[in-house]
Amino acid sequence: RFVNELGRRDYVTGEMWKSKPPFRLVLNKSASEQIMWHCKHYVGRGVMKFFENGAALATDMGVPLSVLEETHEEHHQAAKKTERDPDGGPYSAYPSGKSWDEASGKTGAGKKFYQNTIPGAAVKSEPFYVAIITPAIHYCMGGLEIDVGSAVVGEGGKAIPGLYAAGEVAGGVH
Repeated sequence: RFVNELGRRDYVTGEMWKSKPPFRLVLNKSASEQIMWHCKHYVGRGVMKFFENGAALATDMGVPLSVLEETHEEHHQAAKKTERDPDGGPYSAYPSGKSWDEASGKTGAGKKFYQNTIPGAAVKSEPFYVAIITPAIHYCMGGLEIDVGSAVVGEGGKAIPGLYAAGEVAGGVH
């Protein structure tokens, strides 16, 4: 972990650019059960993998199981500390306040909200769904100039006959 996974897209993407890929979306049993249709869909498409347990995931990642156990334990402990003291912690949090999460706290946008955490001891036997993800900017605030009828405006401020734009390509209109 190196970022507040629940942060804004531009923040998460920016932190990804500062780090070394591959980046993984790792869903434990509880998290994947909430979106199982999606997990099965993406496994079927070949863009997500299912791992029977954390040991198999660690092998696939080429890291010792202890790395995954320690990372999950740190995340779990930050969640527990937040339950006990939601306004505490040594790191600045996003969107405001303080955070107990060191991994995201070092970025200045510490995590404040937790769901589906598991203790490190559970990683060895916990099933996981995992996808490799890449940095992406998922929005467009530029695009083509259009008139009130969605016709694309060309040079001289005149509509180009027969050319229309819709969606995000229409100059940020969505």
